[in-house]
Amino acid sequence: MLYLKKDRYIALRKLSVQDWKFYNDYYLAKKRLAEAIHIGDYISESYVVINRIENERENYTKALVAAEKTPEHVTSSADSIYATYLYSKPF
Repeated sequence: MLYLKKDRYIALRKLSVQDWKFYNDYYLAKKRLAEAIHIGDYISESYVVINRIENERENYTKALVAAEKTPEHVTSSADSIYATYLYSKPF
């Protein structure tokens, strides 16, 4: 069951990026990310994606809130390093 949760989370996160980048569908992207956060795995990565979407949409207050939530949801030092890496690489 854990393997299926991880696959579902990854699919939702990738679909949310596609919804934003290719279809410019902000609301569907945010809905998918909210569902991914609800699953409970890799929450920090979801907040990184939310931050990037909000930055591109010029919602800087919401982007800052997402950036501040990322460290709250890291589960290990490796997760923290990976979240930092995601912030540094292009979207």
